[in-house]
Amino acid sequence: GHDERLMSFLRAECSTEHPSAFVINGKTKYGYTSIDGFNRGYQLYMDKTTKALGLPYMTPHELRHSYGTILREQGLDLYSISRLLGHADTSVTEKHYVGNDIEVLKKRLEELKNKDELS
Repeated sequence: GHDERLMSFLRAECSTEHPSAFVINGKTKYGYTSIDGFNRGYQLYMDKTTKALGLPYMTPHELRHSYGTILREQGLDLYSISRLLGHADTSVTEKHYVGNDIEVLKKRLEELKNKDELS
């Protein structure tokens, strides 16, 4: 699905072209990237991403939220997601990412059921 393609793409991006582990690094050898510089870098990144994955264009906020949601769906704990997203308090993360906990649990139960059927 879209989630797997997005995560594979993000992993590849972070491991090769972006040694800082950020999709768009905010620092340059001269200091921090300007807003215009960030916007241009993000536009280029999204152009590349949408072509590579066939996904719709996402705003920085939508991409960030998708990343957090995918991490939660993969079973990562809220504290770790909170730290990765830079939330000072896990309550912010809970407010935005706990909504899919029921879906995460259903998915995990289905995976366990399928695993037992294969054994």
